[in-house]
Amino acid sequence: MVVISGLLVFIGTMMSVHTMDALENRLLGMTTNQIILLFIITYLTTSLSNVESSTIGVLSLMTPMIFTIFGGSAHMSLILAACVAPALLSVISPIHIAGTLVVSYTDEKQQDAMFRRLLTIAFFIVPIIPGLTMILPAVML
Repeated sequence: MVVISGLLVFIGTMMSVHTMDALENRLLGMTTNQIILLFIITYLTTSLSNVESSTIGVLSLMTPMIFTIFGGSAHMSLILAACVAPALLSVISPIHIAGTLVVSYTDEKQQDAMFRRLLTIAFFIVPIIPGLTMILPAVML
């Protein structure tokens, strides 16, 4: 309850000071090409989720932008999946709370190896998976 309440207050504050509008306008000002915008948003969401302890917070900030920018698209579900799926996969990073819990529940002798293994997986997920998930929506756009 406390986490969700704090998240809602945070999102409400971001919207009341027009931070979300400024980010949307900045992204739209960079390019009007929807494939490039999809590329930027997907990689930004995945990168932020990889280091942020609350993937839900990152997704709740990015999802309204996705709907604003791509809301008129007939393939909205594919676009949303392309942006959200890599972010959810990146929680395995040992920097993220889920990865930290995995390392903490590993036997003490194997914790260093588990940390390195999860970090390696995270370093492969961030550059590769968003690009793979973007292929189908990019073709449809």
